[in-house]
Amino acid sequence: MKKVNSIIHHLFLAAVTAKAFNGVVEIVGSILILFYGRAAKREAFALTNYELTERHNDFIAKFLLESAQNLSINALHFISFYLFFHGVINIFLVFSIYKKKLWAYPLAVSLFSLFLIYQVIRVFHNHSLGLAVVSVVDICMIVLTWLEYKRIVKL
Repeated sequence: MKKVNSIIHHLFLAAVTAKAFNGVVEIVGSILILFYGRAAKREAFALTNYELTERHNDFIAKFLLESAQNLSINALHFISFYLFFHGVINIFLVFSIYKKKLWAYPLAVSLFSLFLIYQVIRVFHNHSLGLAVVSVVDICMIVLTWLEYKRIVKL
C-alpha cells in the first residue's frame, strides 16, 4: 500500500506542476489573444492558403481556416477572459497546495469540477476533441487531488 501511495503522490506532484505551467501558459495566451486575436484570421489564411491551393481537401488546413473565420471579437474576448481566469485560479490553487494548505485541496477539487462541467457542456455543444482531451486530464487531476488530500488527512 505504501508503494501505491508513493506512486499516487508522485503522480500528483507531476500533475500539480503541469497545472502550474498550464496556468502560466493560459495567462500568457489570454493576453496574446486579447491583443493579437484579430491577427489570427490573417495568419490562418496565410498559413493555409498555399496548402489549400495545392490540396483542396486538406482537413487540417480547412479546419484552421474555418475556426479562425468563426471567431468574432466577442468570442476572442470571452476566450481571453476564460483563459486568464482559469490560469489565475490554477496558479493560486497550485501555490496553496505547494504550501500544504489543507483548505486548498477540497477547493481545488470543487473548482476543477466546476470547470470540468463547463468543459463537458462545451464538448457536447462544439464536439471539440481538444477540449475533450483537456477534460480527461482534468478528471485525472481531480482524482489525484482528492487521493492526495485523503493521504495527507490520514497522516
